[in-house]
Amino acid sequence: MLGCFFHSSLEIDCPGCGAYLCGDPDGDEIFLQAVDRHGKPLSDKVWIRAAAAPTVEWDDIRPPRDAFDWLVALCRLARQPRVTAWVCALYGTGTCPVCGTDFVPMTQS
Repeated sequence: MLGCFFHSSLEIDCPGCGAYLCGDPDGDEIFLQAVDRHGKPLSDKVWIRAAAAPTVEWDDIRPPRDAFDWLVALCRLARQPRVTAWVCALYGTGTCPVCGTDFVPMTQS
């Protein structure tokens, strides 16, 4: 899912209403916007509320078992603070700008 930020943008469907949502990073944050099939904006941009970063660090002997912890620890090991922020956003709370449904973007891929 992180590769989407290097190749194009985050693309997901709202689990509440099915609206097609595109997300783009802006610095360390990510916003969502409903668009039509041509990419024309249909809504205002809504910022994803990032999850708090866990305090976990990478351990070669016992790497973190939880996917979120694992990704954050790996980003820290690689000294990638911006990617760490994106991971926290993807595991945070997105709100559909069309219907108001809250969801975790990472679970919608």
